[in-house]
Amino acid sequence: LTSAQFCTDLTYLGKEAFSGCKKLSTVTFDGVCEQIADLAFYQCKSLKSLKLPNCSVSLGGSVFAATGLEKLIFDKETYLEAVGLGIFENVKEVDLQVADSQYYIFNENALYSKDGTVLVMVKPGAKLVSFTVPAGVKVIGDGAFSTNAALNLVSFEDGSQLERIGYAAFSYCKLLQKVELPDRPVVIEDMAFRNAVLLKNINLDRATYVGDFAFMNTALKSVELKADNVEIGEGTFYGCASLGKYTGDVVTLGAGAVIGNNAFYGTPIRKVTLLGDGVTVGDKAFYGCTSLSEFDFDKLTGKVGDYAFDLCVALTSANMPNVTELGEGCFADCTGLKEFHAAKLQVVGDKAFAAVRQGAQAGATFAEFDAPELTRVGDHAFYGCI
Repeated sequence: LTSAQFCTDLTYLGKEAFSGCKKLSTVTFDGVCEQIADLAFYQCKSLKSLKLPNCSVSLGGSVFAATGLEKLIFDKETYLEAVGLGIFENVKEVDLQVADSQYYIFNENALYSKDGTVLVMVKPGAKLVSFTVPAGVKVIGDGAFSTNAALNLVSFEDGSQLERIGYAAFSYCKLLQKVELPDRPVVIEDMAFRNAVLLKNINLDRATYVGDFAFMNTALKSVELKADNVEIGEGTFYGCASLGKYTGDVVTLGAGAVIGNNAFYGTPIRKVTLLGDGVTVGDKAFYGCTSLSEFDFDKLTGKVGDYAFDLCVALTSANMPNVTELGEGCFADCTGLKEFHAAKLQVVGDKAFAAVRQGAQAGATFAEFDAPELTRVGDHAFYGCI
């Protein structure tokens, strides 16, 4: 197969539709095509140029990965409704041509919305070591810098209007070490910096939302999310093996922070400072944080999630005056825990303190439990506290 011409309108061009068609060199869309699915042109080595459909179109993940693509042309009414991950993975430099577009402009190695408020993507294959985001950009699009192999530093012009960093925007930027966010409220979407494995420094003081797995497997040393009511998603800092590892590196969170499930799972953090009351903790939020010895438990409220502090063996005490419920296994295997106080606690979940005493650290004895308003104690709640 060397050419394909679609003379009718398409709602969907399927996954791997032309995958491995290494002699395919020409693809023409005479009508609309609403969605080009994942890997549709994967490994089409002879495909050098393609004009996108003259309509709103969604591009799936890796849609042009490992092709010979050198030129991607935007027709007058081409509009990217959605862009998947790694659409240009393992592709050399691609020229984005938008001369006829009513929606996009291309300027200094990046594609922008016509009004300049959205940075859609950087030029595929451009070996950018640093990038300064123009002041007028409000949104960095989904996957905009994803897999940019050379990127080391991202900064923002004075007066930046940034509001949102999109899904996986900097995912797999493996040389990225520093991001200088503007001093304004910013939303960071899911997986925004996932697997940016050298990322050590980013100022998150004003971030209001940090999405699921946003900083997974990065090299962050400390985290300061100081905005009130900041939301931290699931697994946000999962796999951050340097986080809080050294003395002086801490996690600081604002009043009313919502700490999602698995947010700091297994990290070597030592200290968590909460700047105000009303903080909530999700399931396994600090599971396996074996070095965690200091935590402002008095700032927590409501329910503390299932297994939230399981295996936090360095904790010695917890005073929770505003917590009403402990989830299943909440403090299980906390072998250093000596005392617990919770003036408003009503419910202790199943296995909440299971095995606290078994294998206890030298000198540790779980000797004091104070919860005067307790109404329910779950199954095996203190199992093994001998």
